[in-house]
Amino acid sequence: MSQKVWAVYRPVNCPEESETVYFACLTEAQADHCAAKMNAYLRRFSDRLPPLPWDINSPEFDAAYTKREQIVKKARWPFGIDLGWDAGHSEVVKVKPLLVRSPRI
Repeated sequence: MSQKVWAVYRPVNCPEESETVYFACLTEAQADHCAAKMNAYLRRFSDRLPPLPWDINSPEFDAAYTKREQIVKKARWPFGIDLGWDAGHSEVVKVKPLLVRSPRI
């Protein structure tokens, strides 16, 4: 017997990454709600971050980067999942079905 669950995950965005499954929900509606909440928080969070200067060798860059790191650390991420490295993206978290097979007894 098998059952479908819904994974809330971060897909691969570049070749150096791998897919990250954050958690699973019993219904698609629950998973969609969780993913929407996480993506909405990320959009609002990204809007609050100060921009980084283009010149990475400047002292202004170091100061701005340090300030951004402090803001990321203080953020109250939904479900405790830090998406700080994804700041600037509008939608990172997605939902997909997984088939789970029950063990035979």
